[in-house]
Amino acid sequence: MTPRNHPRSQNRAARAQAKSSSRDWGILVFFVVVACVLVGKLFYVQVVKASEYTEAAKETRTSDIVLSARRGTIYDRNGNVLATSVDATTIYANPQEITDPAACAQQLVTLLGGDVAEYTEKLSREDSSFVYIVRKADVAAAESVQALGLQGIYFLDDSKR
Repeated sequence: MTPRNHPRSQNRAARAQAKSSSRDWGILVFFVVVACVLVGKLFYVQVVKASEYTEAAKETRTSDIVLSARRGTIYDRNGNVLATSVDATTIYANPQEITDPAACAQQLVTLLGGDVAEYTEKLSREDSSFVYIVRKADVAAAESVQALGLQGIYFLDDSKR
């Protein structure tokens, strides 16, 4: 008998092949389970939770700012001016950019008047990236606030009657 044809060597070869085959099946089952988990997660995110994620994305990308139109001058029948628009500035803030809301509020009160607690509350909001500080403020007051160079405070050109 040659060593290849020996019953013991054939038995070893059969056992090695069976062991290799069961290992291959184990690896295959593992990858199928991982693929099923990934496909299930994709289905959950893209189908089940799609509307929630769409709304959350829309809220982070957009913010509404109402800009009033510039109004024309109103004259009486004799051509005298009854009402006219004057320049103003709207002051707003991004509370997420403000490091010390209390100090910033104190500086705003000295220039704009108002209540420190109200400004502090507005500047401390963590759930918002936009809050109005003063709408349609005088241009001179807005320029004095702008001269302070407060981080997180921004300005919009506006007009008022």
